[in-house]
Amino acid sequence: QHTPIFVELMALAFTCDITRSVTFMLGNGTSNNDFQFLIGKSTPHHGTSHHNNDAGNLASLTKIDTWEMEQVASLLSKLDAAQDSDGKTVLDNTTFYLSSDIADGNSHNHYDMPIIVAGGAGGKLKIDGSHVNYTPGLKFPRGLIGEKSDVHTGRVFISMLQAHGIMQDTFGEATGGPLPELMNI
Repeated sequence: QHTPIFVELMALAFTCDITRSVTFMLGNGTSNNDFQFLIGKSTPHHGTSHHNNDAGNLASLTKIDTWEMEQVASLLSKLDAAQDSDGKTVLDNTTFYLSSDIADGNSHNHYDMPIIVAGGAGGKLKIDGSHVNYTPGLKFPRGLIGEKSDVHTGRVFISMLQAHGIMQDTFGEATGGPLPELMNI
């Protein structure tokens, strides 16, 4: 019941220009948020993410993930429907980042992270609905050791920083500057 209300409040805060920055965490990595309302029986998220490839657990996890993405879609739709003072949509002038603190709860891997970047940073980010897979050779389910790549999640942050005029070429352990496929500048 609370999440759709928070989604509405975030959209209104941006639309009314009360803020241009929001951080929202539905639940941390060990969250035991119970999705009984969705599944019909007690289904703590953390325990369900340790699915052990069980069909029932995977089905429940898919329902949870789908519901969470529906909340994201609701927020992005609201931002895309609201006109900003410059005639663009609020979403056009927003940078939206979503990820998880882990790629797969069953194996606890921290590589091949799912990330969604939306909005356009006022035209500085090239967000066009593309799906970019930096490790296309990996098959699902992923193993415990990730394929080495010069693409690091930190480069997404470098891209967002540069889109907002902060000309940083490193972020934590990430080097190599922004990801060209994300930049319009």
